[in-house]
Amino acid sequence: MTRILTALCLSMLLAVPAVAGTVTAVTIDGLTCAAPVLDAIAQEAGLTTALVSTSREKARAALCSGQADMALLPADVSVAKKIRNLGPVFTAEYGVIGRAGNYFRSLRELGGKIVAVVRGEEKDERISKRKGIIPRPLAGYEQCLKLLLAGKVDAVAGDICGMAHAVKKMRIPKQALGTPFILSSTPVCLFVSDGLGENIRPIDETLYLLKKKETLRKILAQYSL
Repeated sequence: MTRILTALCLSMLLAVPAVAGTVTAVTIDGLTCAAPVLDAIAQEAGLTTALVSTSREKARAALCSGQADMALLPADVSVAKKIRNLGPVFTAEYGVIGRAGNYFRSLRELGGKIVAVVRGEEKDERISKRKGIIPRPLAGYEQCLKLLLAGKVDAVAGDICGMAHAVKKMRIPKQALGTPFILSSTPVCLFVSDGLGENIRPIDETLYLLKKKETLRKILAQYSL
């Protein structure tokens, strides 16, 4: 039911024609820090955003079809020629975290462990039964962390900024958790459609200024473990 409602909301929002000063932005489910970053870029450029979070493929398709104006997506995503890459904005990290005292330093140490993951989100293929690890799909990071602290799973795997957001929301003391073991790091870039026309230049200039003023770094610092 949740997937149906998400798809319906996505199609309704992307079907609304863009108006002056408003841009439709898309990002990937689980990439929690992308929303405030996109908002900061748009606001500084004098624009407002209609933000949609969806799967990687749907986000890419929306951008390439002209249904979306800009997106924060992994640098390796394949896009149409009419889409411009304005460069890297931040690095998304996928990792594993356990309770305090459980410091995972290799995949071998996860062998035989029950690892909570968020159902439907992209995950590292190494977190699988084929590798001797037992993934347990759950509804979201909050549920994953609750079971971790209750000792019902051994670790949580996922996007670090998504986990950090849940930790902050749940007011979990950082000392209750171990040090994250990073499995992969991916540059996330700002992609814009040629359909933005004259708005592309102020967005590009804004991205440069926000990096220079370290505004983006301060936003991203709120999503770290």
